[in-house]
Amino acid sequence: MNQATATEPKRPTADTASGAEAVAVEAAVEALEAPSLFRSYVTLAKPRIMLMVLVTVWVGFMFGGRVQGWDWLTMIAALLGAGLSCMGASALNQVYER
Repeated sequence: MNQATATEPKRPTADTASGAEAVAVEAAVEALEAPSLFRSYVTLAKPRIMLMVLVTVWVGFMFGGRVQGWDWLTMIAALLGAGLSCMGASALNQVYER
């Protein structure tokens, strides 16, 4: 028997609980399964695509700044602007697809 499963406490289910406990268990299960607003926004922003865009911007910034040196504040501003515009484009794409 696995040690991790041996130490886990048994969770009550709606079948084993009675009365008010059953209602509380069902409410807790629904709260865990319901998508949160934050999770919806993250899904709408498409983080994998945004990461690809940010890596591309970062690599371009590094190659472009080799001659004069890197200005870190400008790089952070460029990454922030690219990330926000990518999130906005992803959200608009979902609106157009709908």
